[in-house]
Amino acid sequence: MTAMVAAGWLCAAAPRAQAQAAPQRRSTPATPARTQSAGNAGTVAGTVTDATGAIVPGASVTLSNTVSGFSRSVTTDNAGTYTITNVPFNT
Repeated sequence: MTAMVAAGWLCAAAPRAQAQAAPQRRSTPATPARTQSAGNAGTVAGTVTDATGAIVPGASVTLSNTVSGFSRSVTTDNAGTYTITNVPFNT
């Protein structure tokens, strides 16, 4: 499981329990999750990798704010990437 905390937000990723083909290797270093702001909502995007740097398709990623109770979950695609859109500010 991977977790990241920034400004009161917790973003965690856990792989799904299912049979998978051999993990694919990344040829470049993993990039950190990105955030983007437009108006009164934001976007969080990133790539889930395991300890060896292999991508993790089908992982569950949850963004939650323990103060406001806001929570949103998505699943990574076949490339291990995820995008959580329309994340309200200060909620």
